Amino acid sequence: MSNLEKKHLTADERERIISEWKQSGLSKKKFADQHGLKYYTFIAWFEKHGSAGKDPGFEQIKIVGEEKIFMEVVTGNRTLRFYQPLSKEYFTLLLQ
Repeated sequence: MSNLEKKHLTADERERIISEWKQSGLSKKKFADQHGLKYYTFIAWFEKHGSAGKDPGFEQIKIVGEEKIFMEVVTGNRTLRFYQPLSKEYFTLLLQ
């Protein structure tokens, strides 16, 4: 696939290309470059066709087992839990 930008792609074709990207293991930028796509157009496909929600990015994970929280910091709508001591310098960097 090269120069896919120059022709109009149907929603199904865009979804097929997005599926290929998901299976490729490549970053969006690298995939777009390798397939002759403009990066920002490729990104727009995710937003336009609801595929952005299908790419979780970050997911909350649950630590299974006995949880012994060393420290919990609540700021606004975020909660940071630390399960081991950390240095004052590192903690200061996290809060910046």
